[in-house]
Amino acid sequence: MTQPSNHAAGTAALQAQAFGARLRTLRAELGVSQDEMARRTDIHPTANGCLERGARQPTLRTILRLAHGLNIKPGRLVDDLAPDAK
Repeated sequence: MTQPSNHAAGTAALQAQAFGARLRTLRAELGVSQDEMARRTDIHPTANGCLERGARQPTLRTILRLAHGLNIKPGRLVDDLAPDAK
């Protein structure tokens, strides 16, 4: 199995951090606590915290669950995030 390059790993980490910052900002703007978001999305608060800190990359399924729980379109979570640079 091929290991990702340092550049690819660094880019992925930056993308996860950007996603997390956006998630945290949107959640706060909508007045939704982490506990309430956990109830709405059925995603454990610890996992939500990891996403908001950029420590985990979300799957498509997770993005869809978060968007549904926040009552927003999935694009609000991902639009204009930097694509993977090659």
